Amino acid sequence: MKLFPPLLIIISISLHADQIDSLQAQIDQLKEQVNTRQERASTFNPGITVFGNLFGCLGGADDEVEHDHGAEGHEGHHHGAACPNSLWLREVELDFRASVDPWADAVLILSLEQEQPGIFSAEVEEGYVTLRQLPVINAAPLGLKLKAGRFLTSFGRFNKIHLHDLPQPTLPFIMTAFFGDHGLARNGVSAQFLIPTPGDDNALTATIEVVGGGGIALSPIEDHTWPGFLGHLGWFFNLSDGHDLELGASAYVEPQNNKPVKPVQVYGGDFNYKWKPFDRGEWRSFLFGGEAFLANVPDQISGNLPFGFFAWSQYQFNQNAYLGLRYTYGQNLIDRTHYKHGVGMFFTYYTTEFLRFRFGYERLVDRVVASAGENQVMFELNFVFGSHPVEPYWVNR
Repeated sequence: MKLFPPLLIIISISLHADQIDSLQAQIDQLKEQVNTRQERASTFNPGITVFGNLFGCLGGADDEVEHDHGAEGHEGHHHGAACPNSLWLREVELDFRASVDPWADAVLILSLEQEQPGIFSAEVEEGYVTLRQLPVINAAPLGLKLKAGRFLTSFGRFNKIHLHDLPQPTLPFIMTAFFGDHGLARNGVSAQFLIPTPGDDNALTATIEVVGGGGIALSPIEDHTWPGFLGHLGWFFNLSDGHDLELGASAYVEPQNNKPVKPVQVYGGDFNYKWKPFDRGEWRSFLFGGEAFLANVPDQISGNLPFGFFAWSQYQFNQNAYLGLRYTYGQNLIDRTHYKHGVGMFFTYYTTEFLRFRFGYERLVDRVVASAGENQVMFELNFVFGSHPVEPYWVNR
């Protein structure tokens, strides 16, 4: 009988231990349910990023010559080459990205741009949904990606890049001359797919887009009733370890409302070479690229077709510092016998991927009746906070 009380104690402790284990299992199950619900909620809640772009520029023309930038097309002070001779908050972008469901992702990018000191304009820069696979067959033949909404079209490379991701402070002036201040952004539908190629060291991508027409320098009619049709081919080659090359060709065709008038046709070619020797350390790279543009719209004086191009390079010294060069050439859209060209140098310093400083100098020369040049000294500060979307090809961070 003396052993009975200790035995009861042992049994009681054992029962309590079983209850504790049961309660702990219930707690773990509840935690797992909460975590699952939180993961589901975060999956369908948008990732939000804010991009700020502070821009300063000082410029002056030789012999106080007044330049007529408008003769080449609208060169606004936001993305193009015109110099405002001031420091201002050039643009703020709000970037929202989320999974809509297992088949689709959505992107909404709102832009606030400073038109005048203290006066901002707001617009939807991009807003589209991308189908990663077709809902009925639950597959993506040839890697098909369907995009619908408003987006930066796939003409060349730079046209698809937002201001804060450019490797230079401004767009090349030839792009703003052909397509306007914000590039070729359109409402429409885009289909991108892979074309089979021999070998594993290359990939061929085709993009076909049907978009709204009008509203650009070469086709300024806003109430356009005909859509535009755009195609782009991009061929990527892995030349060897650390050496990549991509070649591209673009075509944009836009029928006119007046049937006897020929459709507007713009053709482009682009290339991009990247050297990144991982065997020598992560923070070294060199990039060299360019784009060319040709339209079938003859000018009003000589009857020639407008042509322009730009070439650029960028070398990465270390984890934080980059040095870039750019040359741009473009003919006047009214008289092709007149042209402008410019050379620029740009130094970029990243503290982190969320804060970037850039200093630049560009010399622009008009070839009209007499040579007239303009010098621009530029400063740019980009800051990012919030979730960070995928960075473009030349950002090596």
